[in-house]
Amino acid sequence: MNVRPAASLAGTSKGVDQDHLTVAGGAVLSGTLTLSFATPPTSGQKYVLIDAAGGISGSFTSIVSPGAKVSAGHDAKSFYVTVQ
Repeated sequence: MNVRPAASLAGTSKGVDQDHLTVAGGAVLSGTLTLSFATPPTSGQKYVLIDAAGGISGSFTSIVSPGAKVSAGHDAKSFYVTVQ
């Protein structure tokens, strides 16, 4: 399935005040990720956006983040962005 990923972020509680995707299998990242911050983010704040039981592979080709510079990262099973 191809989707245009976008995430609305108002806090760091996954699925409560920020969008969050839980995948039972693997997640393959590609394309452009668009972020939308409801409030000004704090430098150093980390947002876990995807948890995938089968692991994370690939990467977003770009991240659109109006109002905040972010860096992207992932570990074996999670994708996250950190505000710079």
